[in-house]
Amino acid sequence: MDSALIVIDMQNDFALKGGALYVPEGEQVIPVILKLVKTASAKKAPVVFTMDWHSENDPEFSAENWPKHCVVGSKGAEFVEALKSFAEKSEIVKQPGHDKFPGTNLEAFLRKHNAKKLFFCGLATEYCVKFTALAALALGFEVFVVRDAIRPVDYRDGLAVLRELEEKGIRAVPAEDAGRMLRL
Repeated sequence: MDSALIVIDMQNDFALKGGALYVPEGEQVIPVILKLVKTASAKKAPVVFTMDWHSENDPEFSAENWPKHCVVGSKGAEFVEALKSFAEKSEIVKQPGHDKFPGTNLEAFLRKHNAKKLFFCGLATEYCVKFTALAALALGFEVFVVRDAIRPVDYRDGLAVLRELEEKGIRAVPAEDAGRMLRL
């Protein structure tokens, strides 16, 4: 397999209105990501779902001045309902940091499946999508961000991040192109 789909943090606390750390318009990417997941699965491409994963008293909450979110065992930490059954059949990586590689089996899983091209989607553009995509690039993967399957916390910051990623060699592509590019 040449390609893999990485679905970043599509959890209730981020993707749904009323979530503890709701990403504006986060729910709008759900159908786009669902289509990508179905396409990748049909083509037998590996699919990885990441989870932001915090203890009740995680120091991040006070250090970064963020509300408690994605606490282990909470409804907010669960995948959004539309993606849950697909996530349960995929590789799941749980990591509380913005970069989903350190301390996880993500790189080993991707190498085991001979993935060279990684397609990123999910939430939030300027946090976990950005830092995980940059880490993947540093590890030697060819990296794509699916621009209509991501959302930022702040619109202007999201645009700046996309420019930054493209300057560093990460391509932003529409979901339609990503679906065609995911291949055996």
